[in-house]
Amino acid sequence: MATSLTQELGAFVAGFDAKTLPPEAAEVVRMGVIDTVGVMTVGQAEPGPGILLATLRAARETPESRLFLGEERVSGPLAALVNGTAAHVLD
Repeated sequence: MATSLTQELGAFVAGFDAKTLPPEAAEVVRMGVIDTVGVMTVGQAEPGPGILLATLRAARETPESRLFLGEERVSGPLAALVNGTAAHVLD
């Protein structure tokens, strides 16, 4: 039976050892994380993430995850979508 892409990705992540990452790749990862956090910091104040949150907030969601740089808690999928939007809204 062939494995799915999701299974392969899951196995890769589960078996990943950061010590084996080449220094050049570690630098790219470091810069990518810094860039993403910086863009999210500014992007969360843009109208898009707020509009998305107001549109998709479900009345009975489980408040399990926090929105970036805020105290509000929403469902995990909604937090991922709104935070991801904040990370890309200025792109």
